[in-house]
Amino acid sequence: MGLATLWLDTSCSGISWVQEAWESQRKSYNVEFFEADPSKEDLEIKVEKIVGEVDLVPCWRHLQLCFEIEEIARRLLSNVASLLKPGGYFFGITPDSSTIWAEYQKNVEAYHNRSGGTKSNVFPNYIRSESYMITFEVKEEK
Repeated sequence: MGLATLWLDTSCSGISWVQEAWESQRKSYNVEFFEADPSKEDLEIKVEKIVGEVDLVPCWRHLQLCFEIEEIARRLLSNVASLLKPGGYFFGITPDSSTIWAEYQKNVEAYHNRSGGTKSNVFPNYIRSESYMITFEVKEEK
């Protein structure tokens, strides 16, 4: 008896990479790979034969985008919950708050260094990487 795992990724290349890496390990676990966006598609229809049968659902790429709007986050969680059997696990990767804050502070410092040390009330209001862009709301002081 193996661990029933369903890998989800929004890109075909992401799924291909994970599948090749997995198969090269020659593990005896039951793994299925699907190109799907769990925050937008109805996964019960797409993977009907394994609904409620999965032990583990990993989701690697762009997971943070699923939490921009409550409706999208609810669909993601509903989809994953419908796939997992009782006691199953869901995990994914998102940027952590310490990294986000450190990157933002680097941007502010670099901005001040470029502006010749003049104190400006305007700060960069975003950070970005290959996987994400986070924009901070600018609030005026009262």
